Amino acid sequence: MSAHCHDAEEAGAKLIEYLENDPFAALARPRPRWISGILGGERPSRYSESPVLWNALFKRLGLDAVFLAFDLPRVQDLPNFLRTFMDEPGALDLTITNPYKAPAWDTLSRLTLPTGLKLEVSVRVEALGCLNHLIVDRGGGRLIAENTDGIGMCRALEDVLGSPKAGASTLGGKSPLAGRRILLAGSGGAAASIGWELVRMGARLTIVNIVEADARLLAARLAPYAESPIEVGGWDLIPAAARESEIIVSAISAGTPLDAEGIARLPSETVFADARYGAAAEFAQAAAEAGRLSSGRVVDGRAMLFGQFAAAVTIACPIAGAAKGVVEQVVCEMKRKYC
Repeated sequence: MSAHCHDAEEAGAKLIEYLENDPFAALARPRPRWISGILGGERPSRYSESPVLWNALFKRLGLDAVFLAFDLPRVQDLPNFLRTFMDEPGALDLTITNPYKAPAWDTLSRLTLPTGLKLEVSVRVEALGCLNHLIVDRGGGRLIAENTDGIGMCRALEDVLGSPKAGASTLGGKSPLAGRRILLAGSGGAAASIGWELVRMGARLTIVNIVEADARLLAARLAPYAESPIEVGGWDLIPAAARESEIIVSAISAGTPLDAEGIARLPSETVFADARYGAAAEFAQAAAEAGRLSSGRVVDGRAMLFGQFAAAVTIACPIAGAAKGVVEQVVCEMKRKYC
């Protein structure tokens, strides 16, 4: 066994032991009433901004709650982790990030739920087969499985677009995304969630991926929810599709669908959106290099993250005793500072 594998197994074993005992004794702080956190296999403790957002909100709301970062190296430990979280009396929200969004849903569907809890699955999770939030409402007898990835991106795009497009779709112009021509690069979990929300809002979608067959599989999954046919292609379709698109969304794990030179050739009103944030947001960085930041039509993944966060906290925090109207007001105040 390699040293790397041994270290990963040891870290996984220590984490499970840590959770099954009392992590707050290890943190040398009083145990809070409510416990939340983010779970991922790519060291969210090093990069995720979710703990900053959630803990700031908890403080503003006066909730006795904490949001932690959980690094889980091995997918084999996922069933034990989820069972431990669900059994925790103070469990509130578990935010789930890569690579566990689909495995978490598959694992959850096979676990025996704690006594008194019934699984409540959103239509998004049912359609996509993956989740990014597991919210425990023990008082209401609910274990809520939700996926807010697409909600976060669509809210960020709507903020940029403002008013609905003239003559848009059967949605009566309720969303400015209705009728828009949108190019989506990627076909993974985040792309699926974003694409699902976009077509549900009446967008005209084109999906491209390096492996074209994967783009076709995603298009077939989204087709029952779309108002218009979904166009599909490989990476070579990007230049032509980008010229015809009003919005370009990058939901790939590495690289960028267009470099700065390619972006500079596109109309000034084109919106460029990146699902990643910080140093990983290569598409947003390329748009900045092309001089597009001044247009106000570049969406960094931070805006998507905040939209995801806002959608989840309006479910979770009222369970912890915060008035929904107060939660929404504080979220609006935080958004002005964060985005």
